[in-house]
Amino acid sequence: MHRAHARILRPLLLFSVVFLMPSASLLAQGTEEPLAVLRSWGPDDVPENVFGPQGIATDRWGNVYVTDHDRDRVWKFDSNGAYLTHWGDTGNGPGEFDWPYAVDVDDSGYVYVVDADNLRVQKFDSVGNYVLEWDIAWGASFPFYAPRGIAVSAYGDVYVTDITYHAVFAFDSQGTPVGHWGDEGSLPGQFLEPHGIDVAPSGDVYVADTLNRRIQVFDGSGGYLWSWSDGEPGINIGDLYDLAVDQFNNVYFMDGNGDVLRKFGPGGGLLSELHEFRQSRGVAVFGYGTVYGVDQQRNMVKKCGYPPAFSSIADIGGDQGRWVRLTWTPTLFDVTTMPTAVTAYGVYRRIDERVMESWDFIATVPARGDTIYNLVAPTLCDSTATGGVCWSVFAVTAFTSYGEFFDSAPDSGYSIDDIPPPLLGAPLVEEIMGELELQVTWDASGAPDLGHYAVYRGGAPDFVPSDPFTPYAESYDPSYVDGAVAPGETWYYRVAAFDDAGNFSGYSSAAGATVTTSTPSAVPWTLRLVGNTPNPFNPRTTIIFELPAAATVDLRVHDLTGRVVRTLAAGDAYGPGRHELVWDGTDAAGRDAASGVYVCRLVAVGETRNGHMVLVR
Repeated sequence: MHRAHARILRPLLLFSVVFLMPSASLLAQGTEEPLAVLRSWGPDDVPENVFGPQGIATDRWGNVYVTDHDRDRVWKFDSNGAYLTHWGDTGNGPGEFDWPYAVDVDDSGYVYVVDADNLRVQKFDSVGNYVLEWDIAWGASFPFYAPRGIAVSAYGDVYVTDITYHAVFAFDSQGTPVGHWGDEGSLPGQFLEPHGIDVAPSGDVYVADTLNRRIQVFDGSGGYLWSWSDGEPGINIGDLYDLAVDQFNNVYFMDGNGDVLRKFGPGGGLLSELHEFRQSRGVAVFGYGTVYGVDQQRNMVKKCGYPPAFSSIADIGGDQGRWVRLTWTPTLFDVTTMPTAVTAYGVYRRIDERVMESWDFIATVPARGDTIYNLVAPTLCDSTATGGVCWSVFAVTAFTSYGEFFDSAPDSGYSIDDIPPPLLGAPLVEEIMGELELQVTWDASGAPDLGHYAVYRGGAPDFVPSDPFTPYAESYDPSYVDGAVAPGETWYYRVAAFDDAGNFSGYSSAAGATVTTSTPSAVPWTLRLVGNTPNPFNPRTTIIFELPAAATVDLRVHDLTGRVVRTLAAGDAYGPGRHELVWDGTDAAGRDAASGVYVCRLVAVGETRNGHMVLVR
């Protein structure tokens, strides 16, 4: 049910018949995108894991009340289905129930429940404290025979349908009868088992005339206005049990046999259908189109609405990557031709598989009635030729001024780095005199997203590397020492840069040098961290260093956060000259280290040297 905002005009007109049909413009047919199921909840979401929903209503704060025909109780949830409280048990005493059928809430938060087989209406406060009850339909000697539907206006006026009387009864908030209308039949103003009932913002009363397969509309005094009947042009009523009216006089109702929630426009034209229910019964609407429906066969309540929807998530071309353009269509109520409560859209990016509350917030986009919205959003990573597609997952939430929100379905996209690092100049190749080594140096790349350098070696000045992705060596500094040389050899080198996305700069021009040293010096003149070989490696590599004099040595492997992964030497004494230590790719506990870049840190003779190593599993 939905709260009304009109006062009953007393006295009620008994069985009045006024033939007023809506204007032709209201009868115009239209179509909308169907409602989407936003959330569902059921037995797993309540204490004792037993849940048999029947009737449903919302209060002005968006809380949801559900009657339970299995447990004879009333459940209270927040707008997203989080359990808040419950009350009731089987019986006929105050606060007890025998088939609680329908429920509604007034603007003060009082809850009214049709206690069907106890033939009464009970009233509670918002947390279930019993207030009062009544069992008289009208007059001193006319009790309820079979009450079914209930609707409460903003002022506390209460309407109850009775399928045995085939009538609607009206009361004040204390249960005092103030009038009624209807009797058995199929003429305007008559009923055959009226069930669901609701009050529109205008004060008009909508009644589900179930066995006549029609919806009848009355003014607040019970005066007949018009009706929609099954089989009329554009009208499909089906097995009608409950209905609700929103702020725009759209009508939502359940077709119990068709297992469908239908939405009609103010004049009866079918706007949309949602086939997500089984043995559909209760329906309620909140705000500008949040709809709650009871799926009785599955023992579920489903929250439905009009979320925004992604049209595309596309890479921004011609950039350094890490950006995509999100494009989405708005929620139905973000239009300038009707009152709207949609104020903005929030854009989120998923951290991992956790729920929306744990996603990263990206930006807010004001709502302004556009037919399409765009935002350039950052991604978590770029897709590469070597690493494959790196997906980033996004969602959009429509915020409303009354505290409700609509989440889009998540969607994903990826970014691409379209700009490779600039071409490097030819390296400088020099012999390290007294050593069997060639030093290769080059100017650092200006790429803002530089990943690493690749070094290629050949025996001729015009050599062409066979594959840019299988270099002779890799380095994270603009230099490399080649110790795999012999006296009299001449080697030529090209260098290239790769960015974080794996883009290749192209090969530099070649430069070379000849090894003239015949016998390497046993003792270097300064501390040297020659490097590790092989590099990249899997699973082990040899780290080579040279000492100018006897010294104690610290040699540790760090990850890029600075954490020590493995200590290979800790104050150990070494003599002058060349030394080698092996790292087997494990940490201090003997576990395999993950693939990645590691820093080798050498401390000796009061100096520190660092080198980068690449472990590839």
